[in-house]
Amino acid sequence: MSLINRKSTTIQEIQLNIDCIIANHKEIYQSIDKFLENYDLLTTIKFLLKAIDSFSKDCDEKEENFKVSPYTIGSPEYLVELCMARYFRKVLSKQEWTIYFKKPLDYIVPDIRIIKNESTNGQIDEISKEELNEKTNNKNHTSKIVVVDLFAKEWLNILVESDDIKLPNMLSLKLMEVAKLRLEKYVRCGITPKNYFIIFPDSEVLGISSEEFEIQHEYHAKKVGIPKENIIFLERKGKTDELHSFVNKIIA
Repeated sequence: MSLINRKSTTIQEIQLNIDCIIANHKEIYQSIDKFLENYDLLTTIKFLLKAIDSFSKDCDEKEENFKVSPYTIGSPEYLVELCMARYFRKVLSKQEWTIYFKKPLDYIVPDIRIIKNESTNGQIDEISKEELNEKTNNKNHTSKIVVVDLFAKEWLNILVESDDIKLPNMLSLKLMEVAKLRLEKYVRCGITPKNYFIIFPDSEVLGISSEEFEIQHEYHAKKVGIPKENIIFLERKGKTDELHSFVNKIIA
Protein backbone atom coordinates (compact mmCIF):
# COMPACT_ATOMS: atom_id res chain seq x y z
CA MET A 1 0.00 0.00 0.00
CA SER A 2 1.40 3.40 -0.94
CA LEU A 3 1.94 6.12 1.61
CA ILE A 4 -0.69 8.30 -0.05
CA ASN A 5 -3.34 5.57 0.36
CA ARG A 6 -2.75 5.07 4.06
CA LYS A 7 -5.82 6.01 6.12
CA SER A 8 -3.74 8.19 8.43
CA THR A 9 -2.56 10.40 5.55
CA THR A 10 -5.05 12.88 4.17
CA ILE A 11 -4.82 15.13 1.12
CA GLN A 12 -4.77 18.10 3.49
CA GLU A 13 -1.78 16.66 5.37
CA ILE A 14 0.08 16.06 2.11
CA GLN A 15 -0.61 19.59 0.95
CA LEU A 16 0.52 20.92 4.33
CA ASN A 17 3.84 19.08 3.95
CA ILE A 18 4.26 20.43 0.42
CA ASP A 19 3.51 23.96 1.62
CA CYS A 20 6.08 23.51 4.39
CA ILE A 21 8.76 22.46 1.87
CA ILE A 22 7.96 25.47 -0.34
CA ALA A 23 8.07 27.78 2.68
CA ASN A 24 11.47 26.40 3.66
CA HIS A 25 12.83 27.09 0.17
CA LYS A 26 11.48 30.64 0.31
CA GLU A 27 13.23 31.11 3.66
CA ILE A 28 16.50 29.88 2.13
CA TYR A 29 16.20 32.44 -0.69
CA GLN A 30 15.39 35.21 1.78
CA SER A 31 18.22 34.24 4.13
CA ILE A 32 20.77 34.20 1.31
CA ASP A 33 19.57 37.59 0.06
CA LYS A 34 19.85 39.02 3.58
CA PHE A 35 23.38 37.63 3.98
CA LEU A 36 24.42 39.17 0.66
CA GLU A 37 23.17 42.56 1.83
CA ASN A 38 25.63 42.49 4.73
CA TYR A 39 28.54 40.27 3.67
CA ASP A 40 30.59 39.54 0.58
CA LEU A 41 29.82 36.45 -1.48
CA LEU A 42 32.63 34.20 -0.22
CA THR A 43 31.85 35.00 3.43
CA THR A 44 28.18 34.19 2.80
CA ILE A 45 29.08 30.83 1.26
CA LYS A 46 31.38 29.95 4.18
CA PHE A 47 28.70 30.88 6.73
CA LEU A 48 26.14 28.63 5.04
CA LEU A 49 28.46 25.65 4.67
CA LYS A 50 29.64 25.87 8.28
CA ALA A 51 26.01 26.14 9.47
CA ILE A 52 25.16 22.93 7.59
CA ASP A 53 28.23 21.19 9.00
CA SER A 54 27.34 22.34 12.52
CA PHE A 55 23.77 21.09 12.12
CA SER A 56 24.92 17.65 10.99
CA LYS A 57 27.28 17.39 13.98
CA ASP A 58 24.44 18.41 16.28
CA CYS A 59 22.32 15.58 14.83
CA ASP A 60 25.18 13.14 15.47
CA GLU A 61 25.32 14.13 19.14
CA LYS A 62 21.59 14.10 19.82
CA GLU A 63 20.54 10.83 18.17
CA GLU A 64 22.16 7.53 19.06
CA ASN A 65 23.43 5.29 16.25
CA PHE A 66 22.35 7.71 13.50
CA LYS A 67 25.14 9.69 11.88
CA VAL A 68 24.53 12.43 9.33
CA SER A 69 26.78 13.77 6.59
CA PRO A 70 26.49 17.52 5.90
CA TYR A 71 26.13 16.57 2.22
CA THR A 72 22.69 15.11 2.95
CA ILE A 73 21.34 18.28 4.59
CA GLY A 74 20.40 21.31 2.58
CA SER A 75 22.58 20.17 -0.36
CA PRO A 76 25.70 22.34 0.14
CA GLU A 77 26.45 22.21 -3.58
CA TYR A 78 23.01 23.62 -4.35
CA LEU A 79 23.41 26.38 -1.73
CA VAL A 80 26.77 27.47 -3.16
CA GLU A 81 25.31 27.64 -6.66
CA LEU A 82 22.20 29.44 -5.40
CA CYS A 83 24.35 31.98 -3.53
CA MET A 84 26.14 32.81 -6.77
CA ALA A 85 22.90 33.07 -8.74
CA ARG A 86 21.32 35.33 -6.11
CA TYR A 87 24.45 37.47 -6.10
CA PHE A 88 24.09 38.07 -9.83
CA ARG A 89 20.41 38.83 -9.33
CA LYS A 90 21.39 41.39 -6.69
CA VAL A 91 24.04 43.25 -8.70
CA LEU A 92 22.56 43.08 -12.22
CA SER A 93 19.54 45.17 -13.23
CA LYS A 94 16.31 43.16 -13.40
CA GLN A 95 15.21 45.34 -16.30
CA GLU A 96 18.30 44.48 -18.33
CA TRP A 97 19.25 40.96 -17.31
CA THR A 98 17.55 37.61 -16.64
CA ILE A 99 19.29 34.97 -14.51
CA TYR A 100 18.67 31.32 -15.37
CA PHE A 101 19.57 29.08 -12.43
CA LYS A 102 19.96 25.39 -13.29
CA LYS A 103 17.71 25.75 -16.35
CA PRO A 104 18.49 23.21 -19.10
CA LEU A 105 20.12 24.47 -22.28
CA ASP A 106 19.20 21.85 -24.86
CA TYR A 107 20.78 18.67 -23.37
CA ILE A 108 23.13 20.24 -20.81
CA VAL A 109 22.40 22.11 -17.57
CA PRO A 110 24.70 25.07 -16.81
CA ASP A 111 24.90 26.23 -13.22
CA ILE A 112 23.98 29.77 -14.25
CA ARG A 113 23.07 31.55 -17.47
CA ILE A 114 22.97 35.33 -17.65
CA ILE A 115 21.03 36.72 -20.62
CA LYS A 116 20.58 40.34 -21.60
CA ASN A 117 16.91 41.18 -22.09
CA GLU A 118 15.77 42.50 -25.41
CA SER A 119 12.48 44.01 -24.26
CA THR A 120 12.16 47.07 -22.06
CA ASN A 121 10.05 45.42 -19.37
CA GLY A 122 12.82 43.12 -18.18
CA GLN A 123 11.13 39.95 -19.39
CA ILE A 124 12.23 37.49 -22.09
CA ASP A 125 11.02 34.08 -23.14
CA GLU A 126 13.06 30.91 -22.80
CA ILE A 127 15.39 30.81 -25.81
CA SER A 128 15.37 27.76 -28.06
CA LYS A 129 18.58 26.23 -29.39
CA GLU A 130 17.90 27.65 -32.86
CA GLU A 131 17.27 31.16 -31.52
CA LEU A 132 20.34 30.88 -29.30
CA ASN A 133 22.54 29.87 -32.23
CA GLU A 134 21.20 32.77 -34.27
CA LYS A 135 21.82 35.26 -31.47
CA THR A 136 25.32 34.09 -30.55
CA ASN A 137 26.58 33.54 -34.12
CA ASN A 138 25.21 36.78 -35.53
CA LYS A 139 27.77 39.57 -35.05
CA ASN A 140 24.98 42.15 -35.03
CA HIS A 141 22.88 40.48 -32.33
CA THR A 142 21.90 42.66 -29.35
CA SER A 143 21.56 39.93 -26.69
CA LYS A 144 24.51 38.88 -24.59
CA ILE A 145 24.51 35.32 -23.24
CA VAL A 146 26.97 34.25 -20.55
CA VAL A 147 27.32 30.77 -19.03
CA VAL A 148 28.88 30.25 -15.58
CA ASP A 149 29.90 26.95 -13.97
CA LEU A 150 31.18 26.60 -10.40
CA PHE A 151 32.07 22.90 -10.00
CA ALA A 152 31.21 23.38 -6.34
CA LYS A 153 30.96 19.66 -5.68
CA GLU A 154 34.69 19.32 -6.33
CA TRP A 155 35.87 21.80 -3.70
CA LEU A 156 33.13 22.61 -1.20
CA ASN A 157 34.07 19.81 1.22
CA ILE A 158 37.51 21.38 1.56
CA LEU A 159 35.91 24.77 2.17
CA VAL A 160 33.76 23.32 4.95
CA GLU A 161 36.65 21.64 6.71
CA SER A 162 39.34 24.29 6.37
CA ASP A 163 40.20 27.73 5.00
CA ASP A 164 43.22 26.08 3.35
CA ILE A 165 41.58 25.11 0.06
CA LYS A 166 43.66 23.10 -2.35
CA LEU A 167 42.93 20.29 -4.78
CA PRO A 168 45.62 17.74 -5.62
CA ASN A 169 47.22 18.49 -9.00
CA MET A 170 45.66 15.44 -10.69
CA LEU A 171 42.16 16.43 -9.58
CA SER A 172 42.80 20.00 -10.71
CA LEU A 173 43.76 18.86 -14.21
CA LYS A 174 40.84 16.42 -14.32
CA LEU A 175 38.51 19.28 -13.43
CA MET A 176 39.82 21.30 -16.38
CA GLU A 177 39.17 18.33 -18.66
CA VAL A 178 35.57 18.16 -17.42
CA ALA A 179 35.20 21.89 -18.05
CA LYS A 180 36.54 21.44 -21.58
CA LEU A 181 33.94 18.75 -22.30
CA ARG A 182 31.19 21.00 -20.98
CA LEU A 183 32.44 23.85 -23.16
CA GLU A 184 32.29 21.61 -26.23
CA LYS A 185 28.60 20.94 -25.48
CA TYR A 186 27.95 24.65 -24.93
CA VAL A 187 29.58 25.47 -28.27
CA ARG A 188 27.21 23.04 -29.98
CA CYS A 189 24.40 25.05 -28.37
CA GLY A 190 25.79 28.29 -29.75
CA ILE A 191 27.78 29.55 -26.74
CA THR A 192 31.22 30.91 -27.64
CA PRO A 193 34.31 30.17 -25.49
CA LYS A 194 34.68 33.88 -24.66
CA ASN A 195 31.24 33.75 -22.99
CA TYR A 196 31.98 30.71 -20.83
CA PHE A 197 33.25 31.43 -17.32
CA ILE A 198 34.33 29.31 -14.35
CA ILE A 199 34.31 30.73 -10.82
CA PHE A 200 36.33 29.32 -7.91
CA PRO A 201 36.51 30.56 -4.28
CA ASP A 202 40.31 30.91 -4.39
CA SER A 203 43.23 30.27 -6.73
CA GLU A 204 44.50 27.67 -4.26
CA VAL A 205 41.61 25.43 -5.35
CA LEU A 206 43.59 24.70 -8.51
CA GLY A 207 46.89 24.55 -6.64
CA ILE A 208 48.01 27.80 -8.28
CA SER A 209 50.83 29.41 -6.31
CA SER A 210 51.00 33.19 -5.97
CA GLU A 211 54.59 33.15 -7.29
CA GLU A 212 53.61 31.55 -10.62
CA PHE A 213 50.03 32.74 -10.76
CA GLU A 214 50.03 34.23 -14.28
CA ILE A 215 51.72 31.21 -15.88
CA GLN A 216 49.56 28.61 -14.13
CA HIS A 217 46.40 30.66 -14.59
CA GLU A 218 46.96 30.75 -18.35
CA TYR A 219 47.89 27.05 -18.41
CA HIS A 220 44.61 26.01 -16.81
CA ALA A 221 42.61 28.31 -19.11
CA LYS A 222 44.28 26.78 -22.19
CA LYS A 223 43.38 23.30 -20.94
CA VAL A 224 39.71 24.35 -21.06
CA GLY A 225 39.95 26.48 -24.21
CA ILE A 226 38.91 29.85 -22.77
CA PRO A 227 40.70 33.17 -22.09
CA LYS A 228 42.50 33.15 -18.75
CA GLU A 229 40.30 36.06 -17.61
CA ASN A 230 37.38 33.65 -17.79
CA ILE A 231 38.65 31.63 -14.82
CA ILE A 232 37.68 33.86 -11.91
CA PHE A 233 38.64 33.64 -8.26
CA LEU A 234 36.55 35.21 -5.51
CA GLU A 235 39.67 35.78 -3.49
CA ARG A 236 43.42 35.55 -3.85
CA LYS A 237 46.41 37.31 -2.35
CA GLY A 238 46.74 40.88 -3.53
CA LYS A 239 43.52 40.85 -5.55
CA THR A 240 39.92 40.56 -4.37
CA ASP A 241 37.95 42.40 -7.07
CA GLU A 242 37.88 39.77 -9.82
CA LEU A 243 34.16 39.08 -9.45
CA HIS A 244 33.45 42.81 -9.56
CA SER A 245 35.54 43.07 -12.73
CA PHE A 246 33.64 40.13 -14.19
CA VAL A 247 30.30 41.86 -13.56
CA ASN A 248 31.61 45.01 -15.20
CA LYS A 249 32.75 42.91 -18.16
CA ILE A 250 29.25 41.46 -18.54
CA ILE A 251 27.47 44.81 -18.55
CA ALA A 252 30.04 46.55 -20.74
